[in-house]
Amino acid sequence: MSTSTSRSAITIRRWVSEHDLGYAALRRATRTAIVMPAMFAIGDKVIGNPIMATFGAFGSFALLLLVDFSGPMRDRLRAQAALAGMTAALVVVGTVVSRTTWLAVLAMVVVAFSVLFSGVVSSVLAGATTALVLAFILPITFAGPMSSIPDRLAGWGMASAASLLAITL
Repeated sequence: MSTSTSRSAITIRRWVSEHDLGYAALRRATRTAIVMPAMFAIGDKVIGNPIMATFGAFGSFALLLLVDFSGPMRDRLRAQAALAGMTAALVVVGTVVSRTTWLAVLAMVVVAFSVLFSGVVSSVLAGATTALVLAFILPITFAGPMSSIPDRLAGWGMASAASLLAITL
């Protein structure tokens, strides 16, 4: 490695350590950069299901990049598992209302208000509001029949399991 390259690496590392205390953002970004394309590849290339691939990739994005729970590992994993369950429920509800525009709009207003207001109750919920809202927006945006719920949940479930594993490791 040349001296200019090593100086650049040192400068970058110093800048990151000053601006990202404890490397929290770097850890979240690295986890997401590994898991998100893996979930998409498994869903699309291995299983051959583009719906599962899409929900697996977006689920990874929501569950790994948009939230970062603090505290001991046990509490973080518990919060992550609860988030996975809540987001899965929102995927189902979003799919159910997605085929009727007025119902989707009304449900979005109710869900968005409820999710954002729940942040007042708990700091854990406040840190997860973006992921919760995304879990509802995604199935509404990609309107699908009720028969697509199992594929959507399978993709989201893959992302949930991978996020728990990634956080643990």
